[in-house]
Amino acid sequence: MADTEFIKTVAAGGGTVTISISGTLSDSSYTGSISKSDIEIVNIGTAVTSIDDEAFKDCNNIVTVSIPNNIESIGTSAFQGCAKLTSVILPNNDKFTALSESVFKGCTSLQHVTFPSNPNFTNIGKTAFGGCNNAGFTTITIPDSVTFLGAPGSGIQDAFQDCTSLTNVNMISSVNGLGLSAGPNKTVGGKSGITVGFGQTEFTKTDGTTSLVNVIGALGSGDYPGGFTASTVKRIKIGDRVTSISDQAFEDCVNMDSIALPTPIGIDSFTSIGNQAFKNCSLLKSLTMVDGVTSIGTNTFVGSGLVTINARSTNKLSLTAGANQTIGGKTGVNVFINNAPIFTSTAPTSVSEGIEYTYTVTTSDDDGDTVTVTATTIPSWLSFNTATNVLSGTPSNSDIGNHSIVLTARDSNQATETATQSFTIVVNPNQPPSFTSTPVTSVSEGVEYTYTVTTSDLNPGDIVTVIATIKPSWLSFTNNVLSGTPSNSNVGNHSIVLTATDINSASATQSFTIVVDPNQPPSFTSTPVTSVPVREPYIYGVTITDPNPGDIVTVTATKKPNWLSFNQTTNILSGTPMFDDIDSHEIVLTATDINSVTATQTFTIEVTDDSNLVSNTPIIHVLNNSITSAKNGSPLKDITSNNNMFFAMSRSKYVRTKYNLKVNENENTIKKQKQWYGNNNNSQTAKTNYVNRRVNNPQSVFNIEGKPMSNTNNYERNYVERSIQRTRAGGARVPLKVTNKNIS
Repeated sequence: MADTEFIKTVAAGGGTVTISISGTLSDSSYTGSISKSDIEIVNIGTAVTSIDDEAFKDCNNIVTVSIPNNIESIGTSAFQGCAKLTSVILPNNDKFTALSESVFKGCTSLQHVTFPSNPNFTNIGKTAFGGCNNAGFTTITIPDSVTFLGAPGSGIQDAFQDCTSLTNVNMISSVNGLGLSAGPNKTVGGKSGITVGFGQTEFTKTDGTTSLVNVIGALGSGDYPGGFTASTVKRIKIGDRVTSISDQAFEDCVNMDSIALPTPIGIDSFTSIGNQAFKNCSLLKSLTMVDGVTSIGTNTFVGSGLVTINARSTNKLSLTAGANQTIGGKTGVNVFINNAPIFTSTAPTSVSEGIEYTYTVTTSDDDGDTVTVTATTIPSWLSFNTATNVLSGTPSNSDIGNHSIVLTARDSNQATETATQSFTIVVNPNQPPSFTSTPVTSVSEGVEYTYTVTTSDLNPGDIVTVIATIKPSWLSFTNNVLSGTPSNSNVGNHSIVLTATDINSASATQSFTIVVDPNQPPSFTSTPVTSVPVREPYIYGVTITDPNPGDIVTVTATKKPNWLSFNQTTNILSGTPMFDDIDSHEIVLTATDINSVTATQTFTIEVTDDSNLVSNTPIIHVLNNSITSAKNGSPLKDITSNNNMFFAMSRSKYVRTKYNLKVNENENTIKKQKQWYGNNNNSQTAKTNYVNRRVNNPQSVFNIEGKPMSNTNNYERNYVERSIQRTRAGGARVPLKVTNKNIS
């Protein structure tokens, strides 16, 4: 991880403080965010290259510090007085060559130190571990490359001064930079009474006494320390220089309850366990087998108490998991195989500069073990959060290129099984965004302009922001939409510049001109219907056009007769003319756009007479709920089957109506008021003549029963006028009027 994590103590409320520190880490790098006494765990980030003098001095609650391999130096007294610090693993790289003075002085809980194995590490400084007097700090292994245990040139070697519990120093080999030889009562780093050994094996007696023996190669029964017998051996930790256990090496160690085989990280490989090596070790219940063992004797575990063997899936004995197996002559052994964890996530392998890279690592373990993931190899711009298993970071322009990544997953079963995931992240240079939409370049005054802008970016995850750099005041730009309605004063050309910018400030522009056109009047595109027969429906569907895109036009009937109506929803002029409407009618239609610019369509509708009918076809005109005659006729009696209907006559249009009684008026009163004096015979002759004319004169007009309503020639007109007349007393004639006199 690139950042440095400081995990607080429970007393301080817990939690993690993450600080981005690069280069040298000093106490001023973090004390503004967390106090020294609140720190329990420190995970130093990979961006740190050195730890300054006294960086963590007197951080008396620090228990664990993780120092990455990229640290090149640790300053004087860097961890002095960290009284709760229990273990330290020092960085292992070619540039880390020495441990400074008093670096761990006064770390009174320190028990384990792992030094680097690189050949350039040569010096452990003055009082580097001075006063580290914890009872568990008994043994330390010093690499052969170390040549001095104090201040170089001073001649004083006091790196382990006052380490009162330190009794054993292991060297990898007899050819070491300190010139130490194996044996007891040595003075090493200012501490006397030290037993020096090379890859030593540790024996512990039943009374708790511990002794080291220097064994290289095969370990046998003759290698017991002085005073140890088979019956007094309690436990054994075999040194890394041991390559095998001889036949019967620990036979009859009836009190031995634990043995630790050398791990495969030693210089020499441990490969075999001899026949009857643990015969009759009745208290030895379990054993962890190491990978390097390729053979065991036929009766290695005969008579032992062995019931469990733990092995890795990579063991060379081909052990498989299962119960009640027979191994080394011992039956009923349960074998547990610790399988290595596996990575179940796939890492993203590319990212653009300036874009955050994020990879959430997931793992699984068939044994149900807890898996811990660490970033073994990562570039400085990346960090790995061990709590969340997230690898993240944002590369800059200087990080363009390929970056190797190695992640290591380790299980919780003695942390023996690991898996690695290796991949390469390619950091691509940032590419500018681009516009993918085509602008609208014209609009008419008064019509709304709208342009929705879209963009793209070749860099995945890049965020693009668009602004209107240049635009007229009648336009606004919101949520990537350019919109507005120009007025007459905006007619003309308007320059527009839009700018798209990504999060790395790479940009692109789109420049164009919007032409605002003056408003043009609408026009009629339909031809009006200019005539209609009386009593026939008139329909004219009006259509219009407007040269201004988006303009809305409304049509109204400015002038029209009452028998016509205009539907503004459908733009249809319609109606049915009657006899009173037989005439020429002027029509004026007006089309108006949203800018109040208008156009008119003026025309005349001629309502025509429909009296030219074929023979025997009656014509029915419904006016005032009655049946009418033809225009300009001289209607007489509207003769019906009972000959009892009233009629009216005038000079032009004639409407037959039934006489309605007035208030206090009865039929007898009417008869008295309107008497009929005509010649009865002539009246009957007139009736007969009309009946004949119905058949003989096809041009006549007939009522609903097909009976004649008007005369068509002068002869008949004169005849009827002579036959049907009203006279006053004294013989004077009066105009024809309503009568109730039957014609019989």
